[in-house]
Amino acid sequence: MYVSKGGLGYFDSHVVSFLLHSDPRAVSVFVSCLSQSDYIASELIPETPNLVLGKYRALTSTRKGGYVTPVKSHKFLYVPEDQGDGDVKVEGERDKNRCFDGDWVYVQLGGGGGDEEEEEEEEVEKDYAADYAALGGMMKGVNLVNDFAGGSVDASEVNVELDGGSSKTWNQLPRQQSLWSPQVEIKAPAPKIPKPGEQNKPQRQGKVVRVIRSSDSFKVIGIIKNSERNGLQFHPVSNKYPLFYLNPALAAKVIVGKLYSGVCEPSTWGQHNYFPAIKDLELLGNTADIEGETIAALLEHDITWTEDFPLPVEEDVQAAVREGRDGAEWEPTPRMLEGRRDFRDECIFTIDPTTARDLDDALGIEELADKSGVRVSVHIADVSHFVKSGSDTDVEAQNRCTTVYMVDRVIPMLPRPLCEVACSLNEGVQRLAFSLEFDMNYDGTLKVDEQGKRKVWYGKSVIKSCCRLDYKTAQNIIERAAGEGDKAQDSLNWDTSRRPIGKSMEDVVSRVRLMHRVAMNRRRLRYDNGAVGLHRVKLAFKMKKDEQNKVPDLAEPYPIKDSNRVVEEFMLLANYLVAEKLIVDGMGGGVLRRHPRPLEKGLNEVVELAGAAGVSIDASTSEALQKTLNEFTKKVNEGGSVEDDLKLQAITALLTGPMQPAEYFAAGEVEREEWCHFALNIPYYTHFTSPIRRYADVLVHRMLENCIVGGGAVEGYLGNVLSIENTGMLTEKCNERKLGAKKAQERSDRVFLALYLKDNPVESMMGIVIGVGERSFNVLCPGMGVESRIYADDHKDLFDFDPREGKGGEEKMIHCVPKNDEVIKRGLKWKLLRVKLFTKIEVSMKWKSEPPIDVKVWLKGPWEERKGA
Repeated sequence: MYVSKGGLGYFDSHVVSFLLHSDPRAVSVFVSCLSQSDYIASELIPETPNLVLGKYRALTSTRKGGYVTPVKSHKFLYVPEDQGDGDVKVEGERDKNRCFDGDWVYVQLGGGGGDEEEEEEEEVEKDYAADYAALGGMMKGVNLVNDFAGGSVDASEVNVELDGGSSKTWNQLPRQQSLWSPQVEIKAPAPKIPKPGEQNKPQRQGKVVRVIRSSDSFKVIGIIKNSERNGLQFHPVSNKYPLFYLNPALAAKVIVGKLYSGVCEPSTWGQHNYFPAIKDLELLGNTADIEGETIAALLEHDITWTEDFPLPVEEDVQAAVREGRDGAEWEPTPRMLEGRRDFRDECIFTIDPTTARDLDDALGIEELADKSGVRVSVHIADVSHFVKSGSDTDVEAQNRCTTVYMVDRVIPMLPRPLCEVACSLNEGVQRLAFSLEFDMNYDGTLKVDEQGKRKVWYGKSVIKSCCRLDYKTAQNIIERAAGEGDKAQDSLNWDTSRRPIGKSMEDVVSRVRLMHRVAMNRRRLRYDNGAVGLHRVKLAFKMKKDEQNKVPDLAEPYPIKDSNRVVEEFMLLANYLVAEKLIVDGMGGGVLRRHPRPLEKGLNEVVELAGAAGVSIDASTSEALQKTLNEFTKKVNEGGSVEDDLKLQAITALLTGPMQPAEYFAAGEVEREEWCHFALNIPYYTHFTSPIRRYADVLVHRMLENCIVGGGAVEGYLGNVLSIENTGMLTEKCNERKLGAKKAQERSDRVFLALYLKDNPVESMMGIVIGVGERSFNVLCPGMGVESRIYADDHKDLFDFDPREGKGGEEKMIHCVPKNDEVIKRGLKWKLLRVKLFTKIEVSMKWKSEPPIDVKVWLKGPWEERKGA
């Protein structure tokens, strides 16, 4: 059962009133916030006019503010009526009123605008933290795989709601019906078309008047710095935190320039203190030390556990796998196979990264007897068989929620005897699985009967994977570089350790190519249907063979190929079908996953910026947005210029900014119309396919099993094991852990890239401008997939910068002029660089040695003239 603090009591424990200093003569820096009871008592809230309730999201490009997105509902808090549309900007420390990233806040509209004297009271901080895009503080966290298939938006697909009329449901849209065949009737959203002048509507601003803490205390990672104005201070690595005050006792013990972890207790930040206090400092090491930087990245995102597990968990796991254990191996006993469908004689195999050790999904495919299509089987490790609800292992998995992948280590959610042995679908051995089987047409659509119904089998099974393919080998098979009967070719492109056991190579080859045919057809249809693909380049590192010194000797973009996409297509479909089963039979207790629409203000800004630069973007629907990308991609693929390709990459980077992260939720706590997944353009979705590394998937497996059993099983589960309310609390924790793991991984990538650049600086590469400010601009370096901010102050000895505000639809830009002595010294041939959106520039990329360690991009000049292009 769920281990919780229980209902409203759990929430109350995180509602913290601000404490005032006892000295009445102290000057107030912040306005006071109301008491704890005011947060809950809805009859008191309406007394304050123009309120907006939402979660505060701190900017990572500056320490001075953030945004609040209004929410429509909340379990415990009063939600003001008529909160209006769009984010509310909270600018400056005073208007933030001591709130931290992730806090729930009430914001009073109007009267915001920052701190008039803040520049004098606080040392201005530059954005040297790991802020990859720095696109106006818009949220990141969307990880959508890149592929742009051609297509157009049919008028019959547009869901327009006219005066006096009603919108269509998802299953009334022809392409949805053929591609997904939704069996649950849910109203589809109407296009969000900006009204005239809406894009130029001024940003709403406000000030925080009430704060509901997300945590009583939390760890912060930072460096000790000394400034003339404020003396010794704790400077967090992440700009989402303010600077911290060091009391004299701590200040006497710390070392300037070293990396520390500290504890912040928000309730101690008094009304009269400009800076919050930090306590319990712990030295982590030097900023360029791999171990110190990695520990810092983990602690910064509340990942306090390691690769080791508590003894009770280890003992619990040993007991779970004892039956069937044979030395280092494991095999299910006859008793475990009772009631399971037997797939052991089927040709089933896994396709994973080369270094994968925990294999949690396998695939099978067969042509139907009448050659009208195929039968696909998806097999997922049956983790819930071993991890029982309420067990020590389950409680630990609840705490971790996800496996964390750093560059140099993996911190698993489950102990290795489970994730790498008993649950891993290794080749040549029997394994317990949770399986789906469904029929498809060759064109990638689902087969349905005359009544529009499809046949899907869900159930527990036993399988025996015949081989462990990696993406590289599967790609070789797809490209006919392996599996052609040429022994010499196969010896190069199909490692003997990855060849089938108990099946022939031809058995595997024919099925991989059949999967590829169906999956690629489906993928094209998905993007025609309005799925949005925004790919962020993921770097891959090759480490030096030096156990004592973990330094990379190669860093390059990780390639995404058709073999990756084959697996993705079938996993997406399996997740969708499971979501539907949970909705139909789960009585509101199923865990689903939604992706909200992009933030309207940010999306409108991208549309406006691109329009001023001559690029038209239609973002009224996901279909229209993908059509824009399709048209650009088609132009590039049909012989477009390098500039077209760069603009496509820049637009993709810009559009990622306003995208909101996808999130888990309990079906019974969210209105049906809000279940949809914007990026996939489908009415509902979940995660079922990775229970070894995601706790949300374990919850899905448990509910799915009860849905299949039927006969009151779901009622019993919700009443005795995990209620809808507690499911909702667990999904919130899964969301927090997943985002934290992603941020830690991004920081790890940034640290290792910086260390690579230390020994391998890039003296010249192309960059493309993706955002322009007053004294800085954002640049994308496609060759490395790096986004960074370039500051005028860093180049003041080289160039003069003159910002030009765009007026009357003109583009905002910065005029960059080299100084006379630099022209002579470096032999520069250019006299003026106009920095505006989509400008190609020459940059260098190096490591930044001063803390915190990071990647530093420097402006060198215009790309065209420097390269003669």
